Amino acid sequence: MSEIDPDRLARGAAVYEEVYAGGLPVVPPGSMAFTDLMYAQLFAEQWSRPGLAHRDRRLLTLGVIAAIGDTDTWAIHLEAALRRGELTVEEAREAVIHLAPYVGYPRISPFAGRTEAVIAAVARSRAEDGQAQGGA
Repeated sequence: MSEIDPDRLARGAAVYEEVYAGGLPVVPPGSMAFTDLMYAQLFAEQWSRPGLAHRDRRLLTLGVIAAIGDTDTWAIHLEAALRRGELTVEEAREAVIHLAPYVGYPRISPFAGRTEAVIAAVARSRAEDGQAQGGA
Protein backbone atom coordinates (compact mmCIF):
# COMPACT_ATOMS: atom_id res chain seq x y z
CA MET A 1 0.00 0.00 0.00
CA SER A 2 1.30 3.40 -0.96
CA GLU A 3 2.05 6.13 1.58
CA ILE A 4 1.69 8.82 -1.09
CA ASP A 5 -1.32 11.08 -0.91
CA PRO A 6 -4.04 9.64 -3.20
CA ASP A 7 -4.85 13.08 -4.64
CA ARG A 8 -1.20 13.56 -5.59
CA LEU A 9 -1.15 10.12 -7.22
CA ALA A 10 -4.31 10.88 -9.18
CA ARG A 11 -2.90 14.25 -10.27
CA GLY A 12 0.36 12.59 -11.34
CA ALA A 13 -1.46 9.87 -13.28
CA ALA A 14 -3.52 12.53 -15.08
CA VAL A 15 -0.40 14.51 -16.01
CA TYR A 16 1.31 11.28 -17.15
CA GLU A 17 -1.62 10.55 -19.46
CA GLU A 18 -1.52 14.13 -20.76
CA VAL A 19 2.27 14.11 -21.32
CA TYR A 20 2.16 10.84 -23.26
CA ALA A 21 -1.06 11.79 -25.11
CA GLY A 22 -2.65 8.49 -24.16
CA GLY A 23 0.15 6.61 -25.96
CA LEU A 24 1.25 4.68 -22.89
CA PRO A 25 -1.02 2.77 -20.53
CA VAL A 26 -1.75 4.32 -17.16
CA VAL A 27 -0.96 1.88 -14.36
CA PRO A 28 -3.69 2.33 -11.74
CA PRO A 29 -2.36 4.44 -8.84
CA GLY A 30 -1.69 2.30 -5.78
CA SER A 31 -0.90 -0.87 -7.73
CA MET A 32 2.91 -0.50 -8.09
CA ALA A 33 5.28 1.33 -5.74
CA PHE A 34 7.61 2.34 -8.60
CA THR A 35 4.80 3.81 -10.69
CA ASP A 36 3.33 5.60 -7.66
CA LEU A 37 6.68 7.26 -6.99
CA MET A 38 7.01 8.22 -10.66
CA TYR A 39 3.49 9.70 -10.73
CA ALA A 40 4.02 11.59 -7.46
CA GLN A 41 7.48 12.96 -8.19
CA LEU A 42 8.02 13.16 -11.93
CA PHE A 43 4.51 13.97 -13.07
CA ALA A 44 2.61 15.51 -10.14
CA GLU A 45 5.60 17.69 -9.25
CA GLN A 46 8.20 18.00 -12.04
CA TRP A 47 6.03 18.09 -15.19
CA SER A 48 3.46 20.23 -13.34
CA ARG A 49 5.78 23.04 -12.31
CA PRO A 50 4.85 26.41 -13.79
CA GLY A 51 8.36 27.53 -14.84
CA LEU A 52 8.44 25.72 -18.22
CA ALA A 53 5.76 24.79 -20.72
CA HIS A 54 5.32 21.11 -21.57
CA ARG A 55 6.89 21.80 -24.97
CA ASP A 56 10.03 23.16 -23.29
CA ARG A 57 10.21 20.20 -20.93
CA ARG A 58 9.72 17.86 -23.87
CA LEU A 59 12.59 19.44 -25.84
CA LEU A 60 14.91 19.16 -22.84
CA THR A 61 13.86 15.56 -22.32
CA LEU A 62 14.42 14.72 -25.99
CA GLY A 63 17.91 16.21 -25.79
CA VAL A 64 18.81 14.05 -22.80
CA ILE A 65 17.31 10.97 -24.43
CA ALA A 66 19.39 11.62 -27.55
CA ALA A 67 22.52 12.10 -25.46
CA ILE A 68 22.12 8.68 -23.86
CA GLY A 69 21.27 7.09 -27.21
CA ASP A 70 17.80 5.72 -26.34
CA THR A 71 15.86 5.60 -29.62
CA ASP A 72 12.91 3.73 -28.06
CA THR A 73 12.21 6.44 -25.49
CA TRP A 74 12.87 9.09 -28.17
CA ALA A 75 10.09 7.55 -30.27
CA ILE A 76 7.65 7.59 -27.35
CA HIS A 77 8.32 11.24 -26.52
CA LEU A 78 8.43 12.34 -30.14
CA GLU A 79 5.12 10.67 -30.91
CA ALA A 80 3.52 12.37 -27.91
CA ALA A 81 5.02 15.72 -28.93
CA LEU A 82 3.62 15.40 -32.45
CA ARG A 83 0.19 14.25 -31.24
CA ARG A 84 -0.02 17.08 -28.70
CA GLY A 85 1.12 19.69 -31.22
CA GLU A 86 4.23 20.50 -29.20
CA LEU A 87 6.40 19.95 -32.27
CA THR A 88 5.74 20.08 -35.98
CA VAL A 89 7.16 17.53 -38.38
CA GLU A 90 9.72 20.10 -39.51
CA GLU A 91 10.75 20.85 -35.92
CA ALA A 92 11.13 17.13 -35.16
CA ARG A 93 13.49 16.74 -38.09
CA GLU A 94 15.37 19.91 -37.18
CA ALA A 95 15.83 18.65 -33.60
CA VAL A 96 17.78 15.66 -34.93
CA ILE A 97 19.91 17.91 -37.13
CA HIS A 98 20.57 20.32 -34.26
CA LEU A 99 21.54 17.53 -31.86
CA ALA A 100 24.04 15.89 -34.24
CA PRO A 101 27.07 18.07 -33.43
CA TYR A 102 26.27 18.04 -29.73
CA VAL A 103 25.80 14.31 -29.16
CA GLY A 104 27.79 13.11 -32.18
CA TYR A 105 26.81 12.02 -35.65
CA PRO A 106 27.31 8.29 -34.96
CA ARG A 107 25.07 8.45 -31.89
CA ILE A 108 22.33 10.58 -33.47
CA SER A 109 22.17 8.90 -36.91
CA PRO A 110 19.71 6.17 -35.76
CA PHE A 111 17.42 8.94 -34.51
CA ALA A 112 16.91 10.29 -38.05
CA GLY A 113 15.34 7.05 -39.24
CA ARG A 114 13.40 6.58 -36.03
CA THR A 115 12.05 10.13 -36.35
CA GLU A 116 10.83 9.44 -39.89
CA ALA A 117 9.14 6.23 -38.70
CA VAL A 118 7.33 8.10 -35.91
CA ILE A 119 6.28 10.87 -38.30
CA ALA A 120 4.85 8.28 -40.70
CA ALA A 121 3.05 6.41 -37.90
CA VAL A 122 1.44 9.58 -36.58
CA ALA A 123 0.38 10.57 -40.11
CA ARG A 124 -1.16 7.11 -40.67
CA SER A 125 -2.96 7.29 -37.33
CA ARG A 126 -4.35 10.73 -38.14
CA ALA A 127 -5.51 9.54 -41.56
CA GLU A 128 -7.20 6.50 -40.00
CA ASP A 129 -8.85 8.69 -37.37
CA GLY A 130 -10.09 10.99 -40.13
CA GLN A 131 -11.47 8.06 -42.13
CA ALA A 132 -13.14 6.62 -39.04
CA GLN A 133 -14.78 9.95 -38.25
CA GLY A 134 -15.74 10.64 -41.86
CA GLY A 135 -16.95 7.15 -42.58
CA ALA A 136 -19.14 6.75 -39.51
